[in-house]
Amino acid sequence: MKNIPENSKVVLDLGAYTLTTADTFNKDDYLLYIPATSSLEVKGEGSIINNKVDSMGTFNVYGELVIREGNFTDYSQTFVEKARLGALLSLNENAQLTIYNGDFKSIKAEGYTGHFGKEVLDLKNKKEFLN
Repeated sequence: MKNIPENSKVVLDLGAYTLTTADTFNKDDYLLYIPATSSLEVKGEGSIINNKVDSMGTFNVYGELVIREGNFTDYSQTFVEKARLGALLSLNENAQLTIYNGDFKSIKAEGYTGHFGKEVLDLKNKKEFLN
């Protein structure tokens, strides 16, 4: 997992590049962790691909995430029947998400036979949006 530093504003310009997970990526982590005191802005027409089937998901947001554009594909799977585990975007309490443009896919890896039913977006403690 890549932790965004505490108390920082980070801009990730994907350009036309593709970032993918490594085979050594820890299965108990999200690809990108944004702490409550930090923000991450993603821009550029590139891609982020989490192809590590046994990881938790792509973005674990406690702070602020701004997505201006890009392509985001997550092949991680749920470990149990709870659909939220492995969500591409996991928003925790007080997290802020702004999406201007982008393509988001949370899909089952070919040949995977375990639990499935994960979500692109998991709104933890955001029940007011679900009513």
